Amino acid sequence: MANFSEQHCRYRGPHTVGGINNIMCPVKLLIHNGLIKGANSIEETLAKGSQRANRTMQWAHPEYPILPSMTSSGTFLDFTKPAGVDQPKRTVKEIGLVAGVLAARDIRRASARDLADLPEDIKGVTNTGIAKALGHTGTALRRGVTDAYVGALGVELYSKKIESPFIDKYAPGIGAPFKRQKVSHDAVTLYCMEHGLDGSIEKNRVEERSYTNKRQEADWLEQQKECDTFDALV
Repeated sequence: MANFSEQHCRYRGPHTVGGINNIMCPVKLLIHNGLIKGANSIEETLAKGSQRANRTMQWAHPEYPILPSMTSSGTFLDFTKPAGVDQPKRTVKEIGLVAGVLAARDIRRASARDLADLPEDIKGVTNTGIAKALGHTGTALRRGVTDAYVGALGVELYSKKIESPFIDKYAPGIGAPFKRQKVSHDAVTLYCMEHGLDGSIEKNRVEERSYTNKRQEADWLEQQKECDTFDALV
């Protein structure tokens, strides 16, 4: 990346908490990816890493991308191709529907709110005091000059957010999990007939299924808005 600098680095360490929060640990996720790409067990992965001079775990297939692409059917992963830019967004949306989260968006904003409500101050960040100590002007601070001197953030915050007792009262409401109903062959044919489309053309049938799926999601959302668990924050 041409514009990549040290300021873009973020430290990620293994989570210190277990239980249900294990699935949110990026380190464990990377190890898991390593397992499904070559190793037979976690013990084998760690053993291979310890045998290397630099004590690192390496990809079984370094030419593979970290985030693989989904196949056209959406059922399997193609480990040889990187995920498209829209794939994470679509995946988060689908997971949100399955989990019953009514507003599966603004993840970055929610993360910022978690950081703002941490019980302790974040260490290693630039502020006016650091700028004054370095003899930097307010303009230099605003332009990121002081940031360049301080360097990348070296503290691990991901686990701190998970461990924090903070509960956001403005968090999105939770509804019943969305279950997409299968569209029958006859329903597809009927839709095509009603809209003057040739039902023998696969493109028309795919278009109908996509329309029906979106309509099911919209109907589900409207139903959940009427439930007591919805707090009108979507």
